[in-house]
Amino acid sequence: MFRDDASVSALSRIASGSDADAAVVAEQSLAAIFNVLRASVVKVVSGAGEARGTGFVFAEDGLVLTIDVAVDPAATMQIATRDGDVVECEVVGVADGIAVLRPAMSGPPALTLDDRDATAYMEQELVYLGFGRSGWSTSRGHVIGLEQVPLGPDAETYTLLRCAMRTEPGHAGAPVVARSGKVVAMAFAHDPGPGHALLLPISEISAGLASLGLLTPRQDDPSA
Repeated sequence: MFRDDASVSALSRIASGSDADAAVVAEQSLAAIFNVLRASVVKVVSGAGEARGTGFVFAEDGLVLTIDVAVDPAATMQIATRDGDVVECEVVGVADGIAVLRPAMSGPPALTLDDRDATAYMEQELVYLGFGRSGWSTSRGHVIGLEQVPLGPDAETYTLLRCAMRTEPGHAGAPVVARSGKVVAMAFAHDPGPGHALLLPISEISAGLASLGLLTPRQDDPSA
């Protein structure tokens, strides 16, 4: 659905109707997109059964991407799927704020990544899909700014997206998608003062993937 951009075409057709009709069709289109995406979003769990965060399938061989703090490289890790299946995982590596897991069996299809520069998402509405304290949930918000944050052992500065978006414990590592259905960032941190989410964009995640030898092709989409 995402790879042939059918979702983008569907959303573009709403312009021919009234504002009210467009809003209804947009909501239905988003619901359909997120329902499909959900199959590729997983809960990251420790071997002891403790929920540690959210992750998502990002590579055709079933690799799962999540936030580094959700993973203990020295422990057995697991993922729980939408259907409730629990699968043991090998920790492929941890670098620059991210972690990659390899499930013991093949699973859902990979989500499509959009690794344009972080400034491309300014003022866009984004949605995260994750497993929080209350279970499966989604939340929308607009990108309202950029934050420069040091990450990694060398304190390299990364650009995070500041988004007016509700989050809760367990959402760290959740995919954040645009209306195209492509993943543009990952839920990374929460600023409790204003209640904003800080998101690590795919353009920055690519640095961590590169250091692990897991670069993914650049997939620009001007309509995202």
